[in-house]
Amino acid sequence: MDITLSARKVNVDSNGYKSVSIEIEDIDKEQLLEKLKIEDFLDYFGIDKVLEEIGVEECKEHFDLSEIIDED
Repeated sequence: MDITLSARKVNVDSNGYKSVSIEIEDIDKEQLLEKLKIEDFLDYFGIDKVLEEIGVEECKEHFDLSEIIDED
């Protein structure tokens, strides 16, 4: 993944051979989110975590399932 952002300050630290940690200060949140895709979130967090964050009621309402699925 290649991302170009404008920031006031960036710190990059190596975490061994396979990864780096990047701390970015004062970036526009919209600028970062525009670079990411929904698939990126799903690949990283997994569908279960994403659906849990959305919530059961919101999912049922979105898919018009309120009368079909009842929680006990």
